[in-house]
Amino acid sequence: MTLKSGQNSTSTNSQAPKRKIWIYLIIGIIGIMGSAYYSLLNQNSASINHDFYRVLYEASNKFNENLNSLVRMHQSEESEVSIRSLLPSYTRQTKVKPNETKVPITYQLSQQKIIITHQNFTASIDLQDLLPTTTQGFSQYLFADIDGSASMLKGQFKE
Repeated sequence: MTLKSGQNSTSTNSQAPKRKIWIYLIIGIIGIMGSAYYSLLNQNSASINHDFYRVLYEASNKFNENLNSLVRMHQSEESEVSIRSLLPSYTRQTKVKPNETKVPITYQLSQQKIIITHQNFTASIDLQDLLPTTTQGFSQYLFADIDGSASMLKGQFKE
């Protein structure tokens, strides 16, 4: 009897470390999988943010190109019709008494329009013509002035 009881005690003692090893192994695998999932989420989030910054950069470039094109058309003294063919909301009013002094063309942002003042005319254009359409994750573009008040909102709100 003593011989059999000694064998039973050694078999239970050898099973206990095997169970502990399996528990530690499972906990280790769960930890590795959790950290891999967390790093994958961070990488995915960074990729999405990078894509959104690229879209905003392209929208900013398009706006600057349209604005520079308007400036070049004024510098080359294009007609109102030719400017309106590219920018439909462009309107020009000739001054009754033009300034004799050479004054540079000024561009002012006024609510949702750009007011252009020249020595011979005053013109205005809606910002809608200069802004690109909203795409790829953005439903609206919001433009604010230096004081932080919203001066322009383009696009429609998506729910």
